[in-house]
Amino acid sequence: MKKVINTIVFVICIVLLSVNVEADEITVSDQIVDEGFVEETEDGLITLSSSQINIIWTVNAKIIKKTKGFKLKAGDEIVINIKVSPEKKTRIGIIENGIIKKYYETTTSVRKTIPITKADTYNVFVQNMTNTKINATGYYQKK
Repeated sequence: MKKVINTIVFVICIVLLSVNVEADEITVSDQIVDEGFVEETEDGLITLSSSQINIIWTVNAKIIKKTKGFKLKAGDEIVINIKVSPEKKTRIGIIENGIIKKYYETTTSVRKTIPITKADTYNVFVQNMTNTKINATGYYQKK
């Protein structure tokens, strides 16, 4: 009986250790580039009306990769649907006016709609929190 209980406890511990972190709560920070990180801006033309902009990025270790800036107005929404692989700790979100970072922490993906409360310039970003490279694929879209 003791052997069965130990086996069950072991299995439960393994399952709990391998649980993926899903993005639930948004975090707001006034620190755009965390200590030890480097910022990269993705090349490419940004024409954000209501069109979907695809992201296929390789994000190296300790890098914040972001889009070029684009204008949004109060009442707009930005839809973010980005998956990361391999499953590693990542922050995905928006930067407002180059000074406020709003993001979700995840190890898998973010599929969220973020309301815009003031007219400003915004960037979508993926921040690799690990020491190995990740791939970020998906899209963002103004709604």
